[in-house]
Amino acid sequence: MLSSVLVPLVISALLVSVIVGVVVAGVFLVSVRAAARSSRPLQKALWGSSALLVVVATCLGSYVAARTLSLFAPPPAPLVNVPAPVPNSLTLIMARCDVHSYGLIVVAVHAREGSVAWQSSLEHVPCALGRLTVSGTTVYVLGQDTTAGANGVWALRTTDGAVLWHSILGPAASAPDASGIGTPNFPLGPPVLADGLIYVRVQTLSAGSDRGQLSALRTTDGSRLWSQALDAFDADASAQPLAAGGGLVLLGARDGSLRAFAAQTGALVWRVPLFGSGTTPEPVLAAGIIYVVGCYLGPVTALRARDGTLLWRLAAEIGGCLSPLVVTGERLYVLTHLRLRAFAAHDGRLLWDEDVLDPGSAGIPPGGTARVAELGGVVYFSRGSYLDALRASDGHRLWRHHSNSNVGFHTPVAFQGVLFVSTYVAYPHYFGVSCPPNCEPPEALDALSSADGTIYWRLSNPASDPLFLISGAP
Repeated sequence: MLSSVLVPLVISALLVSVIVGVVVAGVFLVSVRAAARSSRPLQKALWGSSALLVVVATCLGSYVAARTLSLFAPPPAPLVNVPAPVPNSLTLIMARCDVHSYGLIVVAVHAREGSVAWQSSLEHVPCALGRLTVSGTTVYVLGQDTTAGANGVWALRTTDGAVLWHSILGPAASAPDASGIGTPNFPLGPPVLADGLIYVRVQTLSAGSDRGQLSALRTTDGSRLWSQALDAFDADASAQPLAAGGGLVLLGARDGSLRAFAAQTGALVWRVPLFGSGTTPEPVLAAGIIYVVGCYLGPVTALRARDGTLLWRLAAEIGGCLSPLVVTGERLYVLTHLRLRAFAAHDGRLLWDEDVLDPGSAGIPPGGTARVAELGGVVYFSRGSYLDALRASDGHRLWRHHSNSNVGFHTPVAFQGVLFVSTYVAYPHYFGVSCPPNCEPPEALDALSSADGTIYWRLSNPASDPLFLISGAP
């Protein structure tokens, strides 16, 4: 905000600019009319030159005025760099993209002060095709090795980023057909961990078909336990049709059905048609219940996990959901273009419905989705340049953190009153005034107070979603 001393100066400058503009416009019109009425060539040229000089002088004056007014622009908020009130042993794990090779880099950051603990470069894995998850003391990366021409899974140690094992899933392209051209096979992540196994899916599309492969790997050494070739396979990288737990692996299909496979054998246990063809169910498993949504063309549905029996279904479809379903012990959250809705997880009853999004906010985070998380009785969600905190019981807004963002925030994670969130921000330059050293960096990782959104520290680090918290100092 402008200070009380600067406000009168800015208002005065604007009034002077308006008055000068009116005078200049009058002089310009008089000069043009005089040039048009003059019968002598010399006078016509002089009056025409006067009009041109007025235009040039006006442009220069406007530029000087703009540079002057830029001095009164609100400066960026100074960066706060204090330790966050978390244990020294707490570590953040994330992925980022190498700006030169575009290879995937796994990064570990000390959560207390925001310093980098270690970095492990998988330079032959394009960051666009690499997805990771963390379990215990191991980071698992699903990606494509462009040098070897194969899809695979890498296991890294969380203490130092050393590679523990590498498992090859198959070639990065199918065998050439009669024309000599092979079809690319893309890994689709992130990998899902449950029951001591890693479940991964790979697109194996061929001409005119929706084919894919679902595999289960042992976490100890990456050896393959089983694989299933599947049809009606959804190769949309932004979709999240895979979930696992309780001895089952759940996978949504493009034909609108949800399939459950036995975790140890890969055998089909049950298949339930839910939506129309072209709408892939995206399941979330919690406490023996499967919650499913089909964005745009499918209502939220709850099924019993062991046999796929329908428990309840919302009457209305969710039009344009922006976030994957978020399920806590008591509530289920659905975020649409303009509203955040909370439902009772056990019966689908609407708890509250808040018009909390700003239609004019600057876009949505990378990947095309907004983000919702409930942590400690508070709902945090992001869209555009805002990170909001709402009371989970009734949707009342507690605080809002506004960033100079032109893209948005990723999903926050929390520990003992501290939020960690990666953000893409761009300082708005004023008429060519460069960003000072303490302004917000183009991409960053923030540690915020969950009570009011105050920043503890900020690390300039282009991180991707999601973030993982582990306990144990590297």
